[in-house]
Amino acid sequence: MFPILVFVVLEITAQSFQATPTRHYPALALAVLPALARPITIPLNAVLGANSPTPYAAAAPVPSSLG
Repeated sequence: MFPILVFVVLEITAQSFQATPTRHYPALALAVLPALARPITIPLNAVLGANSPTPYAAAAPVPSSLG
């Protein structure tokens, strides 16, 4: 699955540069960085064993007196 994701990310990035005038390349490069950084963190988290919190882990439990 990961190689397909990498391919799609690279294709979208390449198409972005093809469709953008050359004078806007620096701005496009900065705009693409977060999108490229996310797929890189997927295997890094797997290798480093980082625990990703569940979406509801940050929510505090509701006290029984309120609910």
